[in-house]
Amino acid sequence: MFHGEPDEANASFPEMTWRERAVMLPVGAMIIFLGVYPKPVLDRMEPSVRQLVRHVEAHSDYREPREPRVPLAAKGK
Repeated sequence: MFHGEPDEANASFPEMTWRERAVMLPVGAMIIFLGVYPKPVLDRMEPSVRQLVRHVEAHSDYREPREPRVPLAAKGK
């Protein structure tokens, strides 16, 4: 939509109306909010994702990767 000057077919196409802007404003605000602070959505999704991973592990040969164990001596460095 922002690719230079409009050609003849689109020259008379109107700009966004106030209704279209009213719809786009909250959508844009939500996109920015989720980009800056996604934690509420991710926290809400986590139980379902964990359940899905358990289901996949139970019905396939997939195993969720675990964090590697680090020797206690290496943790203090």
